[in-house]
Amino acid sequence: MTKGDVFQRIGVGKKLYEIIGPLGAIICAVVCLGLPVVSGALGIAGMNFLRDDRLLIPFEILCCGTFLWTFERGRQIHRRIVIMWLAFVAAGMLLVSMFLSSILSEATVVFACIVLATATVLNRIFLKRCSCTSTSVNCGNVP
Repeated sequence: MTKGDVFQRIGVGKKLYEIIGPLGAIICAVVCLGLPVVSGALGIAGMNFLRDDRLLIPFEILCCGTFLWTFERGRQIHRRIVIMWLAFVAAGMLLVSMFLSSILSEATVVFACIVLATATVLNRIFLKRCSCTSTSVNCGNVP
């Protein structure tokens, strides 16, 4: 399975999905934190409606599903399961943080964002190191 074969069905936005899921989840998490800088930036941009939980929670779930799906596609290429473990930890922490108290929620969101950023970087590194050819099926060294 080559890199192009896995993402071929997606079309033009195949590389966009690799970035938009983790980025969207981190943005939702930062908005959930309610940092003054973020609140001010949303107010200046006229997008205070994004702080509404009726929009934020479904968008967070959608972004978590997107990055889990793209990391699974990456795992099919580079055959390394560590990315999926990190992604599940980050998704779980992001979803649980919405229902925790203030200080604990902030710590959980920050840690989940660090784990998600690490998983995203590792996935990109593993995909770039994968020496797939059109005839090879097993790209990674680790099953």
